[in-house]
Amino acid sequence: MRPRFFFLLMMLISLGWLQATEGRVIKVLPHLIDSAGRHTLSPSLYERDAYQSLLRSDPTRVRSLRFDVLWKISKPVPPKLTLRIEMRGGSDTKPQVIDRSVKRGFFGRRWSHVQLSEADYKALGKLAGWRVSLVTEASEVASMSSFLW
Repeated sequence: MRPRFFFLLMMLISLGWLQATEGRVIKVLPHLIDSAGRHTLSPSLYERDAYQSLLRSDPTRVRSLRFDVLWKISKPVPPKLTLRIEMRGGSDTKPQVIDRSVKRGFFGRRWSHVQLSEADYKALGKLAGWRVSLVTEASEVASMSSFLW
């Protein structure tokens, strides 16, 4: 009886049915948003970076902050997957946390966009550090943090 059980267990592992979910946060882009809801004036990456620099130099134009996150998760996909963004700003040592439920995209990769409300952005102040995590009900699957986190 035991050899059959171990044989069945090894077959399930080799087929990938009993493997743990693996994930990765590939890229995180925090963007400042102006009063018109834009983070760039044109689709050019150069123009985006130039406009972000302009917004950083003139804080009166900034109304909000948006995180664009590229993440990937392998099968088996957990039923409840959450993208957690933790942010520190100004002199506040306790991070602000935003949780969004997300779903796996085509081939496991997906861009997710999370924008702060204007009130939350004003409460945060200038962004000093961030941490982005993919979290299931049981554990953290993947994370990425800024240098100053």
